Amino acid sequence: MIKKLKKKDFFNAFDEVHNKEEKIIVIQSGILSFAEYLECEISQIQKYLIDIIFEYFGKHTTILFPSFTASFARTKKYDLFLSKPDTGILPTYCIKKKLMKRTRQPLTSFLVSGPLENEILEIKCKTSWGDESIYGWLQKKNALWIALGVNWSKGCAFFHRSEEFMKVPYRYFKSYKGDMFNNGKKIGVCEETKFSYSLNVKPIFDLYTWIDWLYDTKQVRKSFNKKLILESVKVNSILEAGKNFFSYDPYGFIKNKLEVKNWVKNDKLNEIKNLPKNEQTNLN
Repeated sequence: MIKKLKKKDFFNAFDEVHNKEEKIIVIQSGILSFAEYLECEISQIQKYLIDIIFEYFGKHTTILFPSFTASFARTKKYDLFLSKPDTGILPTYCIKKKLMKRTRQPLTSFLVSGPLENEILEIKCKTSWGDESIYGWLQKKNALWIALGVNWSKGCAFFHRSEEFMKVPYRYFKSYKGDMFNNGKKIGVCEETKFSYSLNVKPIFDLYTWIDWLYDTKQVRKSFNKKLILESVKVNSILEAGKNFFSYDPYGFIKNKLEVKNWVKNDKLNEIKNLPKNEQTNLN
């Protein structure tokens, strides 16, 4: 008989990766790695885990969940309630149950709850991952990033901040514009400027290449519960790892390096120049 994970097991695991004085946390999650161990019915998994998270961290902690919607780049429509996030069932559940508020960046939104939620909701993001963004705000606050049920290759979107910070050559700034809705009702327009890669010569990313650089910071905390993948690290350490990684090799994140390097050398400037006017920015 499989020994189930109880609420106290989660509390003990969170104690291993979180200090009580840390009041701004981001949780990026995936539950398939430990779903079989949960002490609840399958239909209750989302509620079970969200209840545990909110009880453990309490009302004095500001909690964020990534709720990214890459489909906006294609559909040009972003619905604060109906746009399903690409980041798993926990953010999806929080949206459905209206447990958290959602930021207005159509590609890289976050769900937020807690004392600083209004401060986050009011951030005017100049770019997705830049200084004037939610990522930049998290860096200034040195928030704690938690990977729950996923390893860092899939559970650390903050790593993209280092791509923009280091201005990696295989990306450029591109504007995405469209309509914003709230539960099907149009409430205005939205726009996000993202440090994007080429759709003509797509990089093939190796999501594991930078992980050793993160562990080299000696700042990653890990739960020792063998049934639960749970690690955390401050976002400044993620940025440090990314800066070191890209300083060593600006193309270190890419498998098809030669193809992408040729695009950077021969075609990047023309691609930027020939963007539709509504996609152009003055940042390149």
